[in-house]
Amino acid sequence: MTASSRGRQPQPIVGRLALLGIIVIALVVVVPSLSASVQRAPSASASASVSVSPAIVAAATAASSGPTTPGDSLGGGCCSVPSSASSPAQMGSAAPSNDPLGVGLDVGQRAPDFSIRLLDGSTVTLSSLRGRPVWLNFWASSCDACVTEMPFIERLYEERRGSGLAVVGISVESPAPDAVGLARALGVTYTLGFDRDGSITRLYRVALLPAQFWIDRAGVIRDWALGEVPPEVMAADVAKIVGR
Repeated sequence: MTASSRGRQPQPIVGRLALLGIIVIALVVVVPSLSASVQRAPSASASASVSVSPAIVAAATAASSGPTTPGDSLGGGCCSVPSSASSPAQMGSAAPSNDPLGVGLDVGQRAPDFSIRLLDGSTVTLSSLRGRPVWLNFWASSCDACVTEMPFIERLYEERRGSGLAVVGISVESPAPDAVGLARALGVTYTLGFDRDGSITRLYRVALLPAQFWIDRAGVIRDWALGEVPPEVMAADVAKIVGR
């Protein structure tokens, strides 16, 4: 043995394997979590041919440039709703029904009916809107992503209201001056109500905010999403339920 090789120790292969194992575990755990903040209906897909008004895109872009508050957000500004543990995809049918389509939360099923008290004290039921395309938007004033998308929803509502589009904003908070004042400050004119006891939020299994359900004129769910959704996808889903 020469002097130059006398003190040299072979590199242990166990250490290399341990390092490789750590890297693999990190990839398995971290990568899926990057896309976990948004849940979409399994059959949902945005149509690239749907045109989006430049004014709508500009409004959404301007709103999304505002500051966000990292406390109650999950990924991408989405806020959790502790009272609901499962997503619409995990829900299945909401209740037994004689409807041949079935009442439930899957795409292609009839949307569960509910009643909600509006800001002006009146009450509206989902079934009373049958014959009109309906967009349900679950939100909270404490959810940055919810606030960010409200000007865009308003713009799209103004463009499509002539086609009968009804937008129902469902606040998951108890009636609060902050929520009312916020909606007024943003110039929201679509229907707003409060889910006072959380029953609608539980019925629709809303686990993340904001949450969207797009329902066609026959009362059938055509798409849903939990978490932030790009403006062009929202516009495509509205076009899908409006029918033109």
